[in-house]
Amino acid sequence: MAAKNKTGGVRAEIPPARRGVGLVLLAVSIIGSLALSELILRVAWVNPFRNEDTDYLIRLETSHAFRDLSFDRTALDPDNPRARLRTDGRSYILPSRRFDDPDFTVAFLGGSTTEQVAVMEGLRFPALVSTLLEERGLRVNTLNAGKSGITSHDSINLLLNHVVFDEPDVVVMMHAYNDIGRLSEKGEYQARRAGPMDFRTVLRWVQQRASIHSSLFGALRWWWQSKHGFEPEKFGRAGQPTESKALPSEQYVARLKAFAGICRAFGIVPVLMTQPVINMRTPLTPEWHDPRNQESFNHLIRQVGEEDQILVIDLVKFLFEEVDDWNVPMVVFYDGVHFNDHGSKVIAPHIAERLYEEVLRPRASEPPPKSIPDPSEG
Repeated sequence: MAAKNKTGGVRAEIPPARRGVGLVLLAVSIIGSLALSELILRVAWVNPFRNEDTDYLIRLETSHAFRDLSFDRTALDPDNPRARLRTDGRSYILPSRRFDDPDFTVAFLGGSTTEQVAVMEGLRFPALVSTLLEERGLRVNTLNAGKSGITSHDSINLLLNHVVFDEPDVVVMMHAYNDIGRLSEKGEYQARRAGPMDFRTVLRWVQQRASIHSSLFGALRWWWQSKHGFEPEKFGRAGQPTESKALPSEQYVARLKAFAGICRAFGIVPVLMTQPVINMRTPLTPEWHDPRNQESFNHLIRQVGEEDQILVIDLVKFLFEEVDDWNVPMVVFYDGVHFNDHGSKVIAPHIAERLYEEVLRPRASEPPPKSIPDPSEG
């Protein structure tokens, strides 16, 4: 069959089957040419990159920017069954920057006990600290950089490669539980080091990008995370803790000291917090739940604080001395490790008080630094 062209002539139409054959032949010729070129180069040329690895990457363990998720916490509070977790453009959990021109900025580093996915948005203790300090006359932005499952090593990476660029005045770190788990399982932090890009890294990136642009991939990603993460129906079932074992605590101490050193190098006040747990287990509680080692690591926090003159907010001591029934299941913790709404409201005033008295009020009352005279003047 023929068709007229623009000049009135006749041109023959190529049947669809022949067009398909042509495309296949073109693809085969291109692939063949590339394969032949590769073969010739392998014989005639020595590739100087043949033994190299790819760029090494450090995965920053932070929440994704602009996240907006809702978690089912019906078993905790049927009247308020959903807890919302949102993040800002810098991956900090909202509310974060309440003030455009704050007096101070305080960042919080930690694992799931700082992230607090099961706590109502305005009741997470970093957010409450900002509200409580405002009542004291200080406008303080609090940046919650907590992330479930991370260790002090991860938070040091996050501090150096992310948080310092937001120029906080104070950084508070609460880590012990996940470090105990990591050292109990592996005896080291090697998995947290930089490594070459691999197929798994690429696949993770692809599925994240796909879930942004596709509701289908988004639903699959949400199903997978829900299956392997937060399970509120298991709250509150008590059990017995596991036995303690010796851990290489010197590795943990080195990271506490590294945290303080990085903070001070950037003009940031470092603050450490002890991490309380109670002597119980639930199906949500990790296998490494170990109250004895927990207290040992909390003692190391106090010790490093004293030796290196770092402020330690001792939540363990505070709960023991000031809070009745704190170690009763479902009072302060919903699973022996993670704070519930009430627990967050209990510890936030103590954290705000210590920061106010020991760090913020003294700095607020300091006279402004004298300007250095310009030698070109006068």
